[in-house]
Amino acid sequence: MDGAAVNLVISADEVAAHKLTSQGVAVGTAISYAERSARVMETLHRFGHEPEIYSLDEAFMTLPEMSAVARLEYCRKVRTQVKDCTGLSVSVGAARTKTLAKIANQRAQKDLWYEGALDISEWGEQEVDKLLAATDVAEVWSIGSQWATLLRHYGYSSAFDLKYAPERWVAQRLSVVAQLTALELRGVPCISPELATPSPNALVLSHTFGQAVARLGDLKEAVSSYTARLGEKLRRQWSAASVLQVFLYADSHAAHVTLPLPQPTNDTPALTECACAGLEKIYRVGRRYHKVVALVTGLSQRAITKAGVEKPTLRVRMGGNYAGD
Repeated sequence: MDGAAVNLVISADEVAAHKLTSQGVAVGTAISYAERSARVMETLHRFGHEPEIYSLDEAFMTLPEMSAVARLEYCRKVRTQVKDCTGLSVSVGAARTKTLAKIANQRAQKDLWYEGALDISEWGEQEVDKLLAATDVAEVWSIGSQWATLLRHYGYSSAFDLKYAPERWVAQRLSVVAQLTALELRGVPCISPELATPSPNALVLSHTFGQAVARLGDLKEAVSSYTARLGEKLRRQWSAASVLQVFLYADSHAAHVTLPLPQPTNDTPALTECACAGLEKIYRVGRRYHKVVALVTGLSQRAITKAGVEKPTLRVRMGGNYAGD
């Protein structure tokens, strides 16, 4: 096979405190969890397989071709190193597609036999189908409760049922993303985190440059563009963010900045100004960067469009060291 998709999820126990923030309990909790989550992503970067961040508690990676034994050992090694470096427990699932990798991860979390890591990328069709038959259709990535209700109405109650639903029926009844999900259940890779249903605890956008970028101005242009798009997404869903993060990746270096916003906002100028201020903190002259990520979290359902643009307090982590003003 040509490789595998790997899905990594920080354990539900670790995420529980952050979910309080979405209910408006404590922005400080969101800041703390965002910092710990960033440490997980940087640990993954040190493995040489850049994380494709989906949310605060979840990321994807793509593994090159290797034996089944080596792949499972890799997944277990990721769990161990993340735990050792961050103190956070994670589960890992590997499969031929991201959707199947998420299902493998769900089983790894539930079944103690797998010790938090499950690779189904070389399972036979019957083995995979048995796993899909035991997976409720509402648990399938990008399906959710609304589409699950429709699917159950027509007799499709499991991931197995959706996999074998007639393609014409799926095309007529479901969204484009749900159609792609059905293809992924059949082992056809075709979906990205950006196309999938947004995570409820964060919004993320990333960009990989065609050529490595060394100039701060070019990085600011990219960060401003993607932060503006995050502002649009926030306004579209009538929500506001209280924390913003920016990540920079170079070949042997990963850095991030966490910015507590003066107040929850979805205002593009406020978000982009904070993002650029944070970028200046982690940028290093002479370093060539190939990827930038912008993330907002601490989300609340408020129609806020303006925020004070006072200088934020920055909490910065660069590589393996912490730094500040």
